[in-house]
Amino acid sequence: MATDRPRITISLSPDEYAVLRRLAGLQGRPMSKIVSELMAEFTPVLGRVCEAIELANRAQGKVKENIRRAVDDAEASILPHAEAVLRQYDAFNEDLRQLGLELSAADGARSPGAAAARGKSPRPVITGATNPPKTTLRPRKGKKPPKQGRRSA
Repeated sequence: MATDRPRITISLSPDEYAVLRRLAGLQGRPMSKIVSELMAEFTPVLGRVCEAIELANRAQGKVKENIRRAVDDAEASILPHAEAVLRQYDAFNEDLRQLGLELSAADGARSPGAAAARGKSPRPVITGATNPPKTTLRPRKGKKPPKQGRRSA
């Protein structure tokens, strides 16, 4: 389907990808739609962050420091809300456990950077085809096949 909306490529940690894939499967929606909706929700906040950074870049000396401090304070005020959401999910999980059910989440997969905190390095991402085709591709009609030459060292 053609679209006039810009597209981007992103890389996720294995934990982030697993959560996004799981959520998409449970909701019966594409992962890209979930990410797109998250961006739509955060765009006003990110726009304000951009404005603050632009202002900081134009400002001089002490003003820059004050703006940076204000941005840090704003970020710090958001963090307790995210932690409150996680506590609510933990309480919900405890209620489910008492009913004989339980949410199954990977150890620490909920928190950003959890893999790094556990001493694991992120898995490298390899793009492109990883399995060669079973048949040899033939060039399109009217196009010459690529020349088979020696590789230079």
